[in-house]
Amino acid sequence: ISQQERELIAVKIQTTQPQLLPEIQTGLIRAFQNNAFLQRRLFEKRSEYDAALTSISREKKLLDS
Repeated sequence: ISQQERELIAVKIQTTQPQLLPEIQTGLIRAFQNNAFLQRRLFEKRSEYDAALTSISREKKLLDS
């Protein structure tokens, strides 16, 4: 997995009120979970990984036989 694929989104927060960070974190997580683009991207990635696993399983069976 390339560095670009691992870092789909980077968020940098600078605050003078660190006690707000848990609330900000919760809000960001909710926003990401409800984001249609991110949901579609996750679905695509899962599909790619599932296809790769299927291919590997097939190749393994061929090697084992």
